[in-house]
Amino acid sequence: MSSYTPTNCDDDLVDNVNSACPVRENGDVNAMGYIKKGYEALIDPTDPTEWETLFCDRNAYRFNFARGTVALSENLVDGFGGLEQEVESYTYTLSVEVQDYKANADHLIGISKQKNWVPFYVTEGCVHIGTKSSPIIVKNDVAGKQEINWSITCIWKELVPLKPYDRPVGTFSGGKLIAP
Repeated sequence: MSSYTPTNCDDDLVDNVNSACPVRENGDVNAMGYIKKGYEALIDPTDPTEWETLFCDRNAYRFNFARGTVALSENLVDGFGGLEQEVESYTYTLSVEVQDYKANADHLIGISKQKNWVPFYVTEGCVHIGTKSSPIIVKNDVAGKQEINWSITCIWKELVPLKPYDRPVGTFSGGKLIAP
């Protein structure tokens, strides 16, 4: 008779932090972009030089003026023994708006047909890099007399939540879609 033994039960955990003065991170997405599949494993995501090399070689693109959100939902599967359910993965939904409607049209229409780009997003002080490629869904809805912006949505799955890295100095500040 065989028995089921759950995996990852005895993994070492890093100690948690209890700070009387925690460093807060505001959650609005204020920059986003995508990295060509195969280039997403930066040696140091906090190094501005590595990012600039990706951008200059057109292996990544960024929108420095974006506004948006990230929704995270867990994907549960049936558990075993006394565990009713367990987390199998997480689904990320990154939704942003970017400006420069006419100037970005050719780029966004072109990228919308590709599937080999890994999304990343930037909050106040952190950058979060996906590990899986995502379709890049672009829309240019028109509503009344409001400014027309591009809506970009990326949806992908991760096995664990994304690790936040310190925002590289000067890499995601000011500007439009930046590419050489």
